[in-house]
Amino acid sequence: MVQRALEVSESNIDDLRLAPASLTTVRGHVRLPKSVQLESSSIMVSLSSLNDEDSYGGNITVRPDGSSGFNGPVKLKPDGSFEVKNVPPGLYDFVVSADSKALVDSYVESIVAGQQDVVETGLNVPGGTLWLEVSLNAGAGVVDGTVTNDKREAIPKATVVAVPDPKLRRHKDRYFRSSTDQSGHFTMRGIRPGEYELLAWEVLDGDEYLEPEFLAQFESQAVAAKIDKSAHQNVTLQVIPVAPDQP
Repeated sequence: MVQRALEVSESNIDDLRLAPASLTTVRGHVRLPKSVQLESSSIMVSLSSLNDEDSYGGNITVRPDGSSGFNGPVKLKPDGSFEVKNVPPGLYDFVVSADSKALVDSYVESIVAGQQDVVETGLNVPGGTLWLEVSLNAGAGVVDGTVTNDKREAIPKATVVAVPDPKLRRHKDRYFRSSTDQSGHFTMRGIRPGEYELLAWEVLDGDEYLEPEFLAQFESQAVAAKIDKSAHQNVTLQVIPVAPDQP
């Protein structure tokens, strides 16, 4: 497979050269916390692209019939093993998820490819076959609290986001998002230990907080939080109000 970003303008594009690269099969094993049982939950794995120029986006996995595809996660086998076929070259996050609350307090602690832990850097897929050893830890952190305005009034339906350390901001799975209830209270579970900035918006469209230019406007209003393993923090955030010119 080969992919290349093109910008089509008023002039023709001539002499375009595409050099296909080998696809990769990613195999491995996921070690779950003792508190999580495969029999009681549907545990899934997927690869999420970290490439700056990605024609496909989303998760790149294999269809149930074994053919190549880009259509969703792969279910772990009863022994914790998995196989993801036909992955294009690139840099990826390895994501573990469940269709229940089984992993609500767990996070991916390590992803070992060869002798290297790539949980922070991302998985480089060069072609051929890769074997991964993935370990989950049940010691995720919890952050809860209240969102208020400058009059200390609780704000319902506000959007709260935990933004990771700058070196990890290309990893979408390191962001955590929640909404406040009618009393202005929120809870975020499953937070990977680390340093975060907490922000709350009265109105937030989509996932704008993933864009560095958007986030830079509000970082001076963030509350810093260091989340330790199995820690529970309570914070009060002041809401970022709707801009006067926003409908």
